[in-house]
Amino acid sequence: MKIILSALLCGVLARNLWAAEYVKPSLSCASFTRAYSPTDQRVFAYGYLEGVQAALTKGVADVLVPPSNADHPMWWVLPSQTEGYDALVQKWVTACKVNKVTDLLDAIFLTAARKKEDWPAFGVWLDKETGKLSSDHDKWKQFLGEDGVTCEQYTKSPEDTRQNIVTGYFIGTEAFRIATRDKNASLWMAWPLTMTPVAVRRVLDEDCAKPRDRDGLIRDALWVITMQLWVKQKQSEGNGPLPR
Repeated sequence: MKIILSALLCGVLARNLWAAEYVKPSLSCASFTRAYSPTDQRVFAYGYLEGVQAALTKGVADVLVPPSNADHPMWWVLPSQTEGYDALVQKWVTACKVNKVTDLLDAIFLTAARKKEDWPAFGVWLDKETGKLSSDHDKWKQFLGEDGVTCEQYTKSPEDTRQNIVTGYFIGTEAFRIATRDKNASLWMAWPLTMTPVAVRRVLDEDCAKPRDRDGLIRDALWVITMQLWVKQKQSEGNGPLPR
């Protein structure tokens, strides 16, 4: 998949807030297609792709086929032949209009996703010679390139733009969770499910403002932050420290 980072960090976002207690996220098609500017939509799409990538790589199961294969799990939440953010956004907008659905997640699953049935090629990578777990178990989980938005770029962006990225990230993780039928929210490490995108964005703001993190990617920062918040969430529930 070719992902293009251009004209990304600018524009204004209509804010999206969810209740503190976790419920299924709801981003209306009307808001996305009418209230968001083209730049808003591209920024959201960037966050969405990063969220899908995070959900994939944090998953316990291995992926048994490369991203080019139609049975790769990414295709349950992404359209085929996506060439950049504008193409991805257009798929979502078309799905909203053609199907007359009110929820963006419903639009993603109804027509925008390449695969809508069957099951992704999840499994366990075993070394053919030893029969033990292979060191190649993560090699086909990665579909995004190594480039991305840095903490410095993120910090210099308007608050609405920063929020749009994190909100898109959240929707990406949740779309993947729903598509792969991972109903055990207590073990979902890609996002702390009792926290809103606004709350997570505030933590990311603080983390990216640290001098040592300015050159790093927000992809890496969000990876660590969401894991740390998830652990704190589990500990606050009285479960004690999680096993390493």
